[in-house]
Amino acid sequence: MADAELLASARIRRVITQDRPEMHGYKQELWAQSLAYRRQKIEAVSARFALLRRENSALLEMIGEEVWRLKGRHDEYGDLTLRELIEDYITHTAKHLDQMRSAAMAYEASNNKPQA
Repeated sequence: MADAELLASARIRRVITQDRPEMHGYKQELWAQSLAYRRQKIEAVSARFALLRRENSALLEMIGEEVWRLKGRHDEYGDLTLRELIEDYITHTAKHLDQMRSAAMAYEASNNKPQA
């Protein structure tokens, strides 16, 4: 999620400052493997995500309504307004948080089984 927020930071700023900038998708699984996500410290990753999300939120709180209608062109999804881009990030974050909750619950359940 931290790298997705990093990409979001750049995309948000490009949509605001450029005329219909190109945005490219990326393969999350490849990033996870190549950037050794499993070996990264959760505290550092969480702090990076929180900082980037705060910075992006602060920027978005300052922009006018007309800015929300600016567009970028995504190579997989076509034209997206800034509002649509942000809505997608919200959905993306919620999906990953649900995945983390499920994994934590499964982990807890496997560790709370009665010992035979």
